[in-house]
Amino acid sequence: MAGQIVVRVVRALDEVEDLRLVWTSWQRIAEADIDLYLMTLRSTEWSLRPHIIVLYRDGSPQTMLIGKLENCGIGLKIGQWRLPSPRARGLAFIYGGLLGDQSPVSCEILMRSILDSLRGDEANFALLNKVRADSPLCQFAIESASPLCRDHFPSICLHCSVDLGGVEDFYQRLPKKTRHNLKWEAKKLLDDHSGQVKVFCFREPAELDRMIKDIEQVAKTTYQRSLGVGFKATPELFGRMVHEAREGRLRAYVLYVNEKPCAFWLGYVCHDILYVDCTGYDSSLRKYSPGKYLLMKVFEDSGREGLSKVDCGYGDEWYKEHFGTSQWSEIITYLFAPTRKGIGLNVLRTAAILTDRTLRWGLRRTALFPWIKRHWRNRLRRKVSIVEATG
Repeated sequence: MAGQIVVRVVRALDEVEDLRLVWTSWQRIAEADIDLYLMTLRSTEWSLRPHIIVLYRDGSPQTMLIGKLENCGIGLKIGQWRLPSPRARGLAFIYGGLLGDQSPVSCEILMRSILDSLRGDEANFALLNKVRADSPLCQFAIESASPLCRDHFPSICLHCSVDLGGVEDFYQRLPKKTRHNLKWEAKKLLDDHSGQVKVFCFREPAELDRMIKDIEQVAKTTYQRSLGVGFKATPELFGRMVHEAREGRLRAYVLYVNEKPCAFWLGYVCHDILYVDCTGYDSSLRKYSPGKYLLMKVFEDSGREGLSKVDCGYGDEWYKEHFGTSQWSEIITYLFAPTRKGIGLNVLRTAAILTDRTLRWGLRRTALFPWIKRHWRNRLRRKVSIVEATG
């Protein structure tokens, strides 16, 4: 790479706006929107300040890695049980936050800057959130730190997207059996609830109150709610949806049966791609596969709108295996500061993961794992049903 490289770390909120022009020209993923970043930084109490690494070559911006300094925990879990996690200062780099040139040279310089911040006790750890496993940044993150400061158990996520390529072409790409099952389930739903099956796509700011109310009615019945994941109408999420609706990017699909919401798909459009945020369905209608029915409507509507892809995010859900046309691995990995607290956090996290994996290995050897997993999910479903019934 020719030319002089200068590294600048933006730590002041009022300096972020100076990056807007180059940021917006490079940004390709919905999660990396500059206004969303600023809104989250200002509205969440654990966010302390920006931490954006910018590389300049001969005075011009070359590469950017977007992060924040946060006061947070490291998410210790064994099975479904969350363990107390000591509060610490962390550099959290956002999903899709690597912008501009992503060559090995640039990524190595970025990693050196992160390690310098950790050595200087600026933070106790750094978190790289869902970086492509085949990227130079991921390689340097895994290999650069010393054994005491390295993440020995990075999380690997399978990311999937669906190339729409025209609605009819999309259906023809599906296996014959899959097409048959989808048509049969849709027919059964429509026959059993004649004239009472409707799909609505919420897009406008004026529709948000109804949208949140209806999605919440579905989300509170799902076992994901008891796990603390999925849709939850927090002030932060509401603020994001207001922003996305005003920008014309909100796409929130809700399936109604007998005027009752029973499934939803929440997403945002960015550069002709629909990015799915979260989904859910009412398990009392499981025999009709309402989530699949709504998903087909999402694909059809997105194709008619002229979108090229639906980015389904990470995970191993059924629809991703059957409909995904592109798949790649992403990694969530930590780097810990070479200090007593940083190394202590790494030891705690390593111990928790080793305990979790040992227990899972033992359960799998006894063939109890599927039964326990099924029992646990059924227990969570009964729990949310009781909560719903008691208000």
